[in-house]
Amino acid sequence: MQKTTQVIDAFIFLLRNTISNTAEFITVDSEIQNLKNYVLINQVRYGDNVNVEFSVPLQCGGYKLPKLILQPFVENAFFHGFPEGKKGTIQIFVKKEGDYLRFDIVDDGIGMNAEKLMALKNKDGHKGEHFTGIGINNVDDRVKMIYGVDYGINIISEENQGTTVTIRLPLRK
Repeated sequence: MQKTTQVIDAFIFLLRNTISNTAEFITVDSEIQNLKNYVLINQVRYGDNVNVEFSVPLQCGGYKLPKLILQPFVENAFFHGFPEGKKGTIQIFVKKEGDYLRFDIVDDGIGMNAEKLMALKNKDGHKGEHFTGIGINNVDDRVKMIYGVDYGINIISEENQGTTVTIRLPLRK
């Protein structure tokens, strides 16, 4: 019963912060809380084969970023990086680097071969083994539209070794 209450609370929080909150930008702390709620819901629904770890220094929590920038990558790692009940870990790192905020979503899942990674980077709309290009392209386009063409998403992946997604954004309070 307690787990059911936690999941319902997490779902309500997610709805409130993604639909009711019309602000385009939210704090890192809010985005991480949204991710934690998303993870809780998925672990209860699909099992806890995938462990998710967060590393967010206190100094980074108040910075602003566009809402729902990180969630598509965690979702893709969850569902494409760990198929058929495969166990593993997703790590979310937030770091301040000079005038930038860096986000790394790292998984030790099945990864992608060079061909699939190149197709994804070329934005061909191809649904890869690890990622669906639509969500990634949407985030990349949003980042470029808000911050300029010097910003966007970088993905490194190797088959059977996992995937790392890096997003760098300018610092905003």
